[in-house]
Amino acid sequence: MKVEALARISDPQGFASYFEDGRPVVVQGLARRMGAFAWTDAHIIATLGDARPLVRLPDGRRARMPVAAFFDYLADPGQYASGVGLVYLTDFHLRPSYGDATRTRLADDAACPLPLPGAWAEWFSLYAGPAGTGSSMHQDIFATHTWLAQLQGQKLWRLCPPDGFEGEAGLDVDAFGDATIECPVYEALLDAGDVIYLPPDWWHQVRNLTTPSVAISGNFCSFAAARAALDEVEAGVGPASLREVHRTMWSTILAEQAGA
Repeated sequence: MKVEALARISDPQGFASYFEDGRPVVVQGLARRMGAFAWTDAHIIATLGDARPLVRLPDGRRARMPVAAFFDYLADPGQYASGVGLVYLTDFHLRPSYGDATRTRLADDAACPLPLPGAWAEWFSLYAGPAGTGSSMHQDIFATHTWLAQLQGQKLWRLCPPDGFEGEAGLDVDAFGDATIECPVYEALLDAGDVIYLPPDWWHQVRNLTTPSVAISGNFCSFAAARAALDEVEAGVGPASLREVHRTMWSTILAEQAGA
């Protein structure tokens, strides 16, 4: 497996050419312009109050954990060491807010910092975890564009192009340990303040390198694509276990962002 460094730029104005050409890129320091970059753990706890977001366990199970308890854990994961393993807060939507005023108060600070042309249907979420947490190789759903802003700590990414694997073969790949990968593999180390952009269908896998690692991750697509995604879900396309979740998400996005 040959690993190449992903392109990095320091001027956000240079992002347009990567977006137009469908190339992933890291924009150094861009997250420092976000209101979210100034968030403290205390601010997140105070704002989200009694919210109980889902957290991911190493074996794939999900559980709900109060925000205050999670950030107490994140401050010193070792004090909660157990056979369960490390806990990772993922996919806690700030937009759409689902009518939750506490999420709305954070959402404006966490909006996509990339200079995107036009209007887009979007969602973005809070991610936080200790060193050693991360994701398996995957593509984001519904062929959406992806961005992530690193707020605290470091996160290591490995990416492969959309045609790097046949079908769903990429789901069984470990880009951090499988030396037999034949397609191009790109690596990006995100420091606090950096933003990464991925065009649709790029395979990616991440590892959090520090405790804590806190980020905002977003996905976006055209409103036509969002309506098409909702139509697919309502027609019964996709995993049955996720249809109601996706139907609620897309219908809420369209209602909140397009005035539907």
